[in-house]
Amino acid sequence: MNIRADASFRIDSWDEAIYEEFDDGRKFSRASIKKTFEGDLHGEGSLEYLMAYTAEGSASFVGMEFFTGGFGKLIGSFMIQHVGTFADGISTVTLSIVPGSATGELAGLRGEGGFSIGHTEEYPFTLDYYFD
Repeated sequence: MNIRADASFRIDSWDEAIYEEFDDGRKFSRASIKKTFEGDLHGEGSLEYLMAYTAEGSASFVGMEFFTGGFGKLIGSFMIQHVGTFADGISTVTLSIVPGSATGELAGLRGEGGFSIGHTEEYPFTLDYYFD
């Protein structure tokens, strides 16, 4: 049975660099992001995004994040896969815990969640999880 976790994160740093740009405005970039989590998940995240922007400014992206901290009262770490889009000022992201990546008291953690929101100081999200 899945349990729902409610949490939020703040972006502490966002370092984005274009690594290929095309004449029509399309581009590829990579971003390194540091985050702080609060709520049912509390701790820190280190995230790497690869992004493909259209000439109009929308984007599709994938990422991998390393989370370390607490999940409720349990302490450990795990990896999160991100798949998302950015259009009309809104980021829509699906999150999946990488199977087998959880350590410590979080060993066996699995789940999926996500969020859809514009730029803000705090990003709320949900994660439906269970343990193997």
